[in-house]
Amino acid sequence: MLNSFTPHQIDYIKLWYLVQHSLSSFYKLEQYFGSVAAAVQPEHLLAWSEVRVHANHQQRAKEYL
Repeated sequence: MLNSFTPHQIDYIKLWYLVQHSLSSFYKLEQYFGSVAAAVQPEHLLAWSEVRVHANHQQRAKEYL
């Protein structure tokens, strides 16, 4: 089933999971990094603390790496 998703859609699903459906965090990260795809890049996951999203989201991002 995952083969039917585009990479763009997978990035959205990934970010939605990592922020546990928090719209405010989703939009903060998208705005800060310029796109959803950029927000979920490994080199950006550790920079989520700069965006000041909830600590639980930051922890999930670290664990995702």
